[in-house]
Order: sequence, then structure tokens, then C-alpha cells
Amino acid sequence: MLRPEGRPFEVAKTTALIASGGSLSAAIDLGGLHAVGIIMPAAWTAASLTFNVSVDGENFADLYAPDGTEYTLTVVAAHHVYLDLGIFAGFNSIKFRSGAGSAAVNQAADRTLTIVSRSL
Repeated sequence: MLRPEGRPFEVAKTTALIASGGSLSAAIDLGGLHAVGIIMPAAWTAASLTFNVSVDGENFADLYAPDGTEYTLTVVAAHHVYLDLGIFAGFNSIKFRSGAGSAAVNQAADRTLTIVSRSL
């Protein structure tokens, strides 16, 4: 697919690890791209997915929706999750959390999430 300027879209995959016994991944840098999907690992200790986001890669905060609720995705092992382009617009770094900020769920083994991002 070509962009209006005739250049191809850049698509990248980055992984985020939630370590065994943990609930929060290390930060991933989107490298100026926009997150558009998450590929869930083949195994997943049942939990929703929430996020810490940062503009500068150092100061993180939980991501909330405009209605004041924590932004939460219902996820299932071995599925691809679509992300609207606007969800992470303006953030350079993301951490992924198993469960909610107030009720994190530790994963039973290492879990690697694959984040798909692209240029606009």
C-alpha cells in the first residue's frame, strides 16, 4: 500500500515481555510509529490488558478514557487485537499491564506480546 506521497507505509513489530510472576512489561518505544494492533501470546493467564503511557519515556501514567475509566481491553490468548489509531496518539512509550491498575494479575509464565505499529 502506498501513501499519498507515493511512499510505502512503514510497518513494524515490537515485543513486550511480561515476566513470569509479574504483571507489567518493560517500556517499549514506538519509534515515531502508531500502535495499531497487539498479537497476544499463545498462552495467557486470564486478565484484561491495561496500559501505562509516556511522552518522554521516563514518566509513565495509567491510560484513562475520556469518561474517567481506565482504558481496558478484553484479550484472549493467541488472538490479534485491533487498536484504533487515536488510542496511543501522542505517546512515545507504552507499558502493558495484565489486569487493572488497581487489580493487576500476575502471569503464570513469561508472556511476550507483539505490538504492530505503522506510519501514517
